[in-house]
Amino acid sequence: MKISGNYLLHSPREQVWPLIQDPAALVRLIPGCEQLEQISPTEYRGQMQIPVAAVAGTYNTYVRLLEDPEPYLTRFDGEMEGPAGAIRGSAWFRMLTADNNSILVYEGQGIISGPLGRMDGRFTESVARSLLNQGLANLDRQLQESATGIILAPVAARPCAARNRAITRWATTVSHFLGQLSTHIRSLFSKRFR
Repeated sequence: MKISGNYLLHSPREQVWPLIQDPAALVRLIPGCEQLEQISPTEYRGQMQIPVAAVAGTYNTYVRLLEDPEPYLTRFDGEMEGPAGAIRGSAWFRMLTADNNSILVYEGQGIISGPLGRMDGRFTESVARSLLNQGLANLDRQLQESATGIILAPVAARPCAARNRAITRWATTVSHFLGQLSTHIRSLFSKRFR
């Protein structure tokens, strides 16, 4: 599975970057995310609860930073395992500035095994992209609410290493969630045409 793209966030990257590195904020933004925990300076573990019938269950995730990235760039690899299979892969994302907005550019690839791997690759990629865009839309909404003071207070900037770890956790959790949902959709798709 390969996905790539970009997403416009209607906030300056100086506001976006700290939020996507805050595990407490990410748990609220990512559907099904139950926990994110740093286990070393470059490694994270987490859990996601997927309620979708064909892939329902708790999925364990693991993410490792690959290098000390330049500002506003994160590279990582990771894996997710659960009742319907596993996904292992790597990804990166970069945050660019555009006027008073931000553009998140992303690219990732993974190998899917188990029942998840039986779905059509193009279909999985399409579902993954759709779910990723949904998560980014939630992030954009939270940022706009934060700017107006409705829900979230501004998040203070953190040291680069802490930011990179949180970003890695967020990206891995989103990637795994997308993989699980795509598996469920493949399952429904294949049952319909058997």
